[in-house]
Amino acid sequence: MPFVSVVIPAYNAAEWVAETIESVLQQTYNDLEVIVVNDGSTDRTVDIAEEILRKGRFPYRIVDQENSGPSSSRNRGCRTARGTWIQFLDADDLLHPRKIEVQVGEQHGRAEHQRVALQAAELLLGEQRRVTAHQVEGRAVGPAVGLALGLALGVALGLAGAAIALDMPAARTATALNATAAALLTLRVIGGSFRRPSRAGL
Repeated sequence: MPFVSVVIPAYNAAEWVAETIESVLQQTYNDLEVIVVNDGSTDRTVDIAEEILRKGRFPYRIVDQENSGPSSSRNRGCRTARGTWIQFLDADDLLHPRKIEVQVGEQHGRAEHQRVALQAAELLLGEQRRVTAHQVEGRAVGPAVGLALGLALGVALGLAGAAIALDMPAARTATALNATAAALLTLRVIGGSFRRPSRAGL
């Protein structure tokens, strides 16, 4: 199945549809299909589209419907599409040759740094389960250290959330989270040396 479906709603677009479809056929990204939704055209829109698409390298479908307007045509294209993603393209518009390649690449990058952020957050949450407010590895510590541990964890999880919301680049996200995780682990070690006096020693 194609990864991207290009949906072209067309109504009496004989004058422009050839150039529009050519801009799709010139895409540097290869895993796509083309769907032309003929919205009741009365000119040669379908004949021209068929002729050009037949010569192209992408799978295609031409869907006919009674004239219902562009919104209905786009919806029909969505129902017909097999791709994971949909690129809408009006019959009188053009795509830059690298448009889909660049956009798919950015989407993959976004998914990767979100994965990094979420994995780091999961690790830090696991760390939190081992660290209580006033205890590090079974040894009692003062409230200040407990507070510092909580703050470190909060900063780390905040960074993970910001990375997802703001689309931080993966490398920067990983670096920030790794630094915070290192600080948290350091606090665990340091915290072990800060003990509260036991009642027996009072």
